Amino acid sequence: MTRGADALCWPVQELMRCDGAIKGVVVCQELPRTSALAARARQEGVVIATVQDPERLAAIKGLVGSPVALVADATGVVIEPVPPNLALQVG
Repeated sequence: MTRGADALCWPVQELMRCDGAIKGVVVCQELPRTSALAARARQEGVVIATVQDPERLAAIKGLVGSPVALVADATGVVIEPVPPNLALQVG
């Protein structure tokens, strides 16, 4: 996870190369609907969730590299680890 300009540019490039492997992106700041990331995510069917609470971000960072389940709606975001035997294998 990154902040600032990197947060808005890096995922766009990754979405273009991921061949469906990325299903969700967590950003650390509000994202304009018209941003390149938002547009590309819509095209690829990728969920974008904004999380700004430092404690929640720290918990999410602890999951980087692990399979997770991400549920995002108007009431909030839930990100939980998924046991490896239940994780979707991509690649």
